[in-house]
Amino acid sequence: MVQIARPDSDVSTGGWEPQGSTAETTLWESLDEVTANDDTDYIEALDGENITCEVGLDNSITDPGGNTGYFLRCRMQGNGSGGPERVSIALFEGAIQRAISANFVNRASWADKFYELTTGEADAITAFTDLRIKITSSSLGATEDMWVTQAFFEVPDVVVGGARLLLTNPPGLDGGFEFGGLR
Repeated sequence: MVQIARPDSDVSTGGWEPQGSTAETTLWESLDEVTANDDTDYIEALDGENITCEVGLDNSITDPGGNTGYFLRCRMQGNGSGGPERVSIALFEGAIQRAISANFVNRASWADKFYELTTGEADAITAFTDLRIKITSSSLGATEDMWVTQAFFEVPDVVVGGARLLLTNPPGLDGGFEFGGLR
């Protein structure tokens, strides 16, 4: 199982706009779905705008106690005819950048993209209560657009170590227990 933090606030729109048939009024509402809904709602960088937005994440994640299995995920689509449209996603803890993906490229259809944090990036996170995602479009020509319909941060469930030890009274030993010959 995993824990997922989804957008719950706009920190900076940076010129990105909510779009789609439901036309949500905030970026985070266009990115927060559990199941990606593609054309229903998404955010868009229009007509060659190479811009960055930032959304706050909910506080639903508890530190899992490890440093592997941390992912930034998004679902995106580029639209244009020149060079490939690109988008990158970055994880911030407050104002501090903790991780950034390479540029993701996709055109003409929706695609799921992810970046797995390195163990060093995961170890650098000290508080899971002020996490944010920045989304940056790049390489957009004058009539090219970038659309993102879903973005979230995923970590493993909390690991509880140790073993459970069940002590019982053996036959003939009333009011006590025996463990390895000791009483």
